[in-house]
Amino acid sequence: CDADCSLREAVIAANADPDADIINVPAGTYLLSRGGADEDAASTGDLDILGPVSIIGDGPATTSINAGGADRIFHVMVANRGKATIQGFTILNGGANGAGEAGRGGGIYGVASFVDVVDCVVMNGTAATGAAIMVESDNTSRKGGLNLLGSTVTGNTSTGSGAVVRIGNHAGRSRISRSTISGNEAGGEGGGLYIGFSDAVEIVGSTIANNRARNGGGIYGTLTDPVTIRGSVIEGNTSSNSGAGIMTDRFTLTIVASVIRNNVVDDSPGISHNGGGMYVQGQGNQGGITILDSEIAGNEAGQGGGMSNFGGDFTIRGSTISGNTAALFGGGIRFVAGNHVVENTTIAGNVVTVTSPSGLNGELGGGGVSAIPTNDGQTITFTNVTLANNTTQIGGQQLFCNRCGADTGIFLRNTIIAGDGLLPNCEVRFNTGPVNSAGGNVGTDASCNLVDVSDQANVADVMLDMLGDNGGVTRTLALREGSPAIGAAVEANCPANDQRGFGRDMDCDAGAFEAGVEIAPASGCAGDAAGVAAQLEYVIEDILDTTDVGRPVLCLGGLTS
Repeated sequence: CDADCSLREAVIAANADPDADIINVPAGTYLLSRGGADEDAASTGDLDILGPVSIIGDGPATTSINAGGADRIFHVMVANRGKATIQGFTILNGGANGAGEAGRGGGIYGVASFVDVVDCVVMNGTAATGAAIMVESDNTSRKGGLNLLGSTVTGNTSTGSGAVVRIGNHAGRSRISRSTISGNEAGGEGGGLYIGFSDAVEIVGSTIANNRARNGGGIYGTLTDPVTIRGSVIEGNTSSNSGAGIMTDRFTLTIVASVIRNNVVDDSPGISHNGGGMYVQGQGNQGGITILDSEIAGNEAGQGGGMSNFGGDFTIRGSTISGNTAALFGGGIRFVAGNHVVENTTIAGNVVTVTSPSGLNGELGGGGVSAIPTNDGQTITFTNVTLANNTTQIGGQQLFCNRCGADTGIFLRNTIIAGDGLLPNCEVRFNTGPVNSAGGNVGTDASCNLVDVSDQANVADVMLDMLGDNGGVTRTLALREGSPAIGAAVEANCPANDQRGFGRDMDCDAGAFEAGVEIAPASGCAGDAAGVAAQLEYVIEDILDTTDVGRPVLCLGGLTS
């Protein structure tokens, strides 16, 4: 290909070369005007990539490829699991609106190929599924995968049941880092990202915001193991059914040092509309969720304003669930089935708005947490948790449990349960036994069965500060001097560190916060965008190692109570 060849001619020439090629594309607007979709030699329609190649533009601000909606932009089919790199472009107005493969990947469609999308903007694409990008296997052992780095995906629409960025059909390991997926819409699942039947996927230092779908407005995932989200923000997404921020169906998910906020299931209230921040479905040993050092705040749904779980096991440590709203059950969290561990976590300021139990058998409430064990022996264990200032007008301000019993339901260890006194902190219905205490708990009334000799019930004032930045990754409710929770815990049950990662004293405190450790709030935190940026950069530089998820000294800015 000589110096005057077109972009299409350069791609065709690279396809004919068995070696890896580099195509440098100068600034300009490149229109794919040669009609003829569904052809796979790059002669007409989209640019078919058949061999290893790097196509490098001058940058997305100055270099664009526009298909005018007539076909997708790139169709990547590199043999022998080879790699194509697409870098430095705005990729716009791709259209894959046919049937079968012709409806996949409006901007980029990769089959059994590794696709690196670097420093690109992918926008205004349409497709039945994967309006911006789709990668999948070819139903053989050849998998491929996606590496989306430093890119923005925005304004794309999947017209069918698919998603905007789709990693699926037995695709290989994939990674999304330093990228933004925002303002996209899918008619079915995964308004921002769909992960299904894939190998491991990692999302690092990225923002998934203001996307919309029926389920999983931000992210929808099914039967993928494992998925990890680190140092990322999932915010402002909406769904009409469930899981506005994230919806998972039977896969293992770990969330570390991330924020899930202001996501809304907007067809609430509805008995089936679950999980403003996150909705989890799991079966058997599938669907395990771990949340570490993260915040879930300001989300809304009919059930489980912050998160809603139906099956699978949950572990939540070092995190804050605050300011979420549910119409019916579980302002902060709704647990149904499974075994769950909540440790060194603050659950505060969540709300259930329902005022009447009519037609729902009275199974309402739980401003902080609502729980329904479905089998004997299923447990939710709270260790050094602060449950405070959650509200509801029916059924347990802090905790509600349906069918709890002596060996089933809620177990409290070294936990603070503090409400406004207008309704009981805890309520159990259809039960064979009460909430269970393992000692070291402090409550503002007697409703939580705090009968261990080390428990304190009917405390007039636990003396908690407002939710704020007291050091560490997430916001906490500090204990004021003289709080009855100071030194109240059973030492044998105390974790080594508090929610912030600071060491606990020998006479450790009840709740998530250990008093007596003084630390100045980190600069750039407490609500500004710089706090988020600093936190993301920290994670991106791999200072937060996946093998050591201790408490990094960073903050999650941009949050409000």
